[in-house]
Amino acid sequence: MRVALWFIALFAVAVASSLFLAGNHGLVSVFLAPSRVDMSLNLAIVVWVLSIVLVHAALRALSLLFDIPAQAKRWRWQTRERALLSGVVQALAQLQSGRFLRAQKSALQTLALHKGMKDSAHHWGLSTTMLVQLQSLLHLIGAQAAHALNNVDVRNAQLQLLLQQGRILQEQHANAESLEAGQLLAARWSLDDHDPGAALTWLDQMGPGVARRTMALRMRLKASRILGQYNQALETARLLAKHRAFSTLAAQSLLNSLISSSFKACRESAQVTQVWASLDPLERDTPAVVLQACAQALALGLAADQVLQWLKPTWAKLLKNLNALSREERTQLVELTQVALESLKPSTEWLTLIDQVIQAHPGVVEVSYLYGQLCLHHALWGKAQQLLESAVGRLGSVALKRRAYASLARLAEQRSDAGAALQAWRQSALTQ
Repeated sequence: MRVALWFIALFAVAVASSLFLAGNHGLVSVFLAPSRVDMSLNLAIVVWVLSIVLVHAALRALSLLFDIPAQAKRWRWQTRERALLSGVVQALAQLQSGRFLRAQKSALQTLALHKGMKDSAHHWGLSTTMLVQLQSLLHLIGAQAAHALNNVDVRNAQLQLLLQQGRILQEQHANAESLEAGQLLAARWSLDDHDPGAALTWLDQMGPGVARRTMALRMRLKASRILGQYNQALETARLLAKHRAFSTLAAQSLLNSLISSSFKACRESAQVTQVWASLDPLERDTPAVVLQACAQALALGLAADQVLQWLKPTWAKLLKNLNALSREERTQLVELTQVALESLKPSTEWLTLIDQVIQAHPGVVEVSYLYGQLCLHHALWGKAQQLLESAVGRLGSVALKRRAYASLARLAEQRSDAGAALQAWRQSALTQ
């Protein structure tokens, strides 16, 4: 369609020209004293158009002639530019394929080529910013290859050059990517060198935006766990869970493990209270966390009434749903509650609570055992003996079974039944 339109336009111009020229009887006279030159107007128009075309062609030819040095310079620059980009790609490909020695050699050779280009950038080639970024990338490739080859001296030298170029980019071009890449690599290499303290130092030097990236948070979590800084590791794990760096199940398992480690690292009861206060409400509602906190609190001599206050929500959860706790967690809950209550005066509040749990779940042997021990603590001898005798044969925990036999032995001694007491003590000693 376009070709047809061009032909129509050409024919129209040809027709218009023929109509104009055919009926044009004008005459042009040029006086060159003492002569005169007469020519038709049609010939004058043709000569005028041809002269314009010839002048334009001559000027164009002169422009191309004088532009030859610039074109040669441009060609040389583009050739070096292609060689530079080819060297970067080759070094990166060799690094990714595991050819670390070749990658290091290619990076150093390309850096030598780059050295002669960084001061002669032109408007038709790479910008100065791009050249500095390519140089930073080459230093990064060289440092990474040297790290893989366990060449610490070369790695550190290339790292310092990378950081230097990164600071130049940040100050002159507001581009901090190269500096951030160097800091992240240095932190990761410190972890590989089993120096978590140095890794945290590198991470602390980063800006708040970089330090909250998933890669940086993962390294901070690993370094904090190695150094035993569980509070910081817990905060980092929460941020990673918030960023969805782990699955829900893995995140919960990691958080529980760190919380458990935090409690185990406590050496005073005040530290346990401090760690407990730093937990989120959802974490304080997790049975595994509550049981670990209470076990450490009792071991360090925290007040029993405080421990019972922490345990009460777990008992309320068990009252509503038996499956809220596993059998092992129910056993630990019973043990901790018994230890805490035996150090206090008898309280009808807990006796009523445990009775409600038994009424809601009558088949739970661990709760029946605890209720029997509470009855013994409240001097309800007959009910205590009945509950303990019915529960002792069904208990799965060796520790609870031993305590049940020991309590039955004390009850037998109280009623002066030496034979039953001896038999109960013997069963307690043989239970394993």
